[in-house]
Amino acid sequence: MKISASQVRALSAARFDAFVRRAIAFVQEIPGPPIVEAEARALIERARGYGLTFETSIVSYLLAARVLGSDFDQRHPRARHLLEQVCDERYKAEDLRRFCEQALSTPNEAP
Repeated sequence: MKISASQVRALSAARFDAFVRRAIAFVQEIPGPPIVEAEARALIERARGYGLTFETSIVSYLLAARVLGSDFDQRHPRARHLLEQVCDERYKAEDLRRFCEQALSTPNEAP
């Protein structure tokens, strides 16, 4: 059995659509306004622009956007610096998680 290039693209698109739905459902568990699919897709593209490709890394970015605001990477120079580093994306995701924890523990100060 041979799978054509168009079938591979369709399967890939279907897998990505399923990931978007799962990611939205996961992130929506945190209180806040609803996230629409278009917003989630835009955030995912921004995450990819920072070199985040693993689903877990992308979800870390979505969670940061959920708790700090969708423009957190523009408002927090340190967050942007963490994301722009050239390193393994697992380190970026972990650094981003720590950044969020610090930002939430000191809400009146920018980490």
